[in-house]
Amino acid sequence: MFTEIEIKEIETIKDKDINELKILLANKTTEMLHGEEAAKNSEQAAKEAFSGNTLGSNLPKVNIQSNKIEEKINIIDLVLLSKLENSKSEIRRLIKGNAIKINDDVISDEKFEINKNLFKDNYLKLSLGKKRHIKIELN
Repeated sequence: MFTEIEIKEIETIKDKDINELKILLANKTTEMLHGEEAAKNSEQAAKEAFSGNTLGSNLPKVNIQSNKIEEKINIIDLVLLSKLENSKSEIRRLIKGNAIKINDDVISDEKFEINKNLFKDNYLKLSLGKKRHIKIELN
């Protein structure tokens, strides 16, 4: 449980930066449930996913065969393969709402074709909305 020192820290942080407090509480909860190592990995994955600077080595990943890319897979099929969404109509709605990104670039065309140029070191980052991110890896 929280010690008296941690409660004082919470009281101090809540008045300064509520987002910092959210991070502290999320890390502490993860540590209590899954251990210190899992908490560190989770925090690093969140930083990578939301910073937009990297593909996120700690993001969950999906492997796809490189021949799928050569077959001219479109953005809708890529999202279906990633299993982040299972409804084509929902994927189209997300595209219209500018909620789908590849490598942090908004995809606004439902016929957008995925090609190997989008992959950096055989990876690309697929994002749906603000909170769902996954790394697509070519085999």
